[in-house]
This record gives sequence, C-alpha cells and structure tokens, in this order.
Amino acid sequence: MNVGMIQELKKLLPVSAHGAIETLVAQGSEMCFKKGEVILGLGETIVNLTLVLEGRISVYRVSDKDKRQLMYFITPGDLCGISATAAPLNVESNVIAIADEDSRVLAVPGGVMRGLIVAEEGWFEFVNYARMKNMEDSMKCLDSLTFASLSERLESYLDEYAELTNSDEVVKSHSEIATDLNSSREVVSRLLKKMEQQQSIEMGHGRIRMTQFTDKA
Repeated sequence: MNVGMIQELKKLLPVSAHGAIETLVAQGSEMCFKKGEVILGLGETIVNLTLVLEGRISVYRVSDKDKRQLMYFITPGDLCGISATAAPLNVESNVIAIADEDSRVLAVPGGVMRGLIVAEEGWFEFVNYARMKNMEDSMKCLDSLTFASLSERLESYLDEYAELTNSDEVVKSHSEIATDLNSSREVVSRLLKKMEQQQSIEMGHGRIRMTQFTDKA
C-alpha cells in the first residue's frame, strides 16, 4: 500500500470521505500531465473518475465549429463531476479536459467508483458535492454568456483566476484567455489594454498583474 499517497489524500479530502482512501489508492492509478496536455478528449469513452492531486485542470465545452468555452477548473482535492457521473456508465465525453499547468491526478475506474458510492456514505456525499459545484460553475458560465458583456466576462475571469491561484499574477497569454472566453485574441488584447489604461491591471510578457488583488491566504 502506498502510504505516502494515503497521507496525501487524507490532507486533500474531507474527513467524511476518508473511509474510501485505501480503496482509492489500491485501485487507482497515478498519472502526470504537462501544461497544455489533453487529459480527456472529445468523444473519448470515460472509464475513470479524475481526482486532482496537484496542479489545475480546465474543462471545456466544444462547439460544432471546434470553438471552446471554459466551463470550470478542477483544483487539488477536487474531482471532475462529469467523470464522476459518466465513468460508471462508460459513456462518451462531450467535453475536453486540459492541464492548465503541470498536473498530477488519481484515475479511479468507474466500477470502483460505483462500489464506493454504495459502501461509503462520506464518499457518496463528497462526489455529490463535487457534481453540484461543477454544475453551479457551469451555470455561472452560462449566465455570463447570456447576460454579461465580453468586457464584464473578462474582468470576472481575471478576478476568479487570481482568487483561484491566490496570486496577483494571472500567468496566461492573450491567446489562452481568448480561448477560455471563446473570443479572439485581438478583441481580448484591446480590452486588456483598456483595463491597463484604467490602472486595474499591469501587463507583462505572458502574465497580467491584478493591481487591486487581496491575498486571502
């Protein structure tokens, strides 16, 4: 038994879910991904639950014209609600998941996941909470697309990303931000320049500093 992994999961997961840890470690597979690497492709059969140990994963919805829209991020201690729902059913993915930075995950087979949901009430609650959180994030994305201007969406994106990483620097290129917001690099660059003129951000090469960020650590 991987004692180090057990201790790591005890730090990441809520106490109520600790009854599932030994099974997760025994049956799961540790996997590493470089920044930008595709973890789950569109149309792939989802056979594993993805639990993030280190790094950050972006989950996107993809249009028929191959345009991406960011739905939510998955951070250490979180799992992908879509994989949690789909893995026990072996259904095809209608999203793509990409490593937003170098990441390490625990991939748990759908059958193991299904057994733990039945046997461990704490794990069942944890999985359901993750599903609900991912759904809420997706609904926020939909609300933003429906009701907010691109300028408002960009400001919200930068604020949320800074809060997520607990850093005043958003290490993203203009092209990467445009992809996440399903916009063009030219439009995003123009809006960022306007924000810089308003002194709400400072731009550098491949990074943006939030001038009014408050460290929440």
